[in-house]
Amino acid sequence: KVIGEWVLGKTIGEGSSGKVKLAVKKGTNEMPLASSSTPSEVTRHHKKELYMIREAALGMLLNHPNIVRLHSAVLGDNHFYCLFEHVPGEDLVDHISRVGKIREKRARVIFRGVLRAIEYAHRNHVVHRDIKLENIRYDETTDSVKVLDFGFASFYRPSSYLYTNCGSPCYAAPEIYDNRPYRGPEVDVWSLGVSLASLLGGRGP
Repeated sequence: KVIGEWVLGKTIGEGSSGKVKLAVKKGTNEMPLASSSTPSEVTRHHKKELYMIREAALGMLLNHPNIVRLHSAVLGDNHFYCLFEHVPGEDLVDHISRVGKIREKRARVIFRGVLRAIEYAHRNHVVHRDIKLENIRYDETTDSVKVLDFGFASFYRPSSYLYTNCGSPCYAAPEIYDNRPYRGPEVDVWSLGVSLASLLGGRGP
């Protein structure tokens, strides 16, 4: 399937906003990932539309070496597509499934990259709201770390509250489970703690 200058390949997974496919830019070896959602799904599920628009907007705003980079956002063939850089390596769930517990020294390297990404997002008044091992990509050959999937992310202001109940079971903060208002960054801090404990323990929460 061809969308503009991109040739879409096989589906390799699913994120918060839709299916994730491999893609190749015409005439190059550039291979980003394409996250897609059909307009019919968007029409039926208004929240999904907001997630796609939000992820595209934040992808254009956030520019950090530890955050997956957005190439472009396009509409074509009755689908919405967000095209992200293709990040080598594996997510941390697959990594600990393969190697088991992560030694503290290696965990420190990995989590330093994660914290840099989230600290940068918070400085730009963006809260992720779905930090988990599946959304952290790690390449052990280069120690490269990337935070993925900003589909649940939101802008926040320290003077106001957020109310959306979102995130992933076992990683979400108590405020979210209890349907209580929250400022923003504190729910990311909770999820970071759960993720780090899971990384060191060698299994998910």
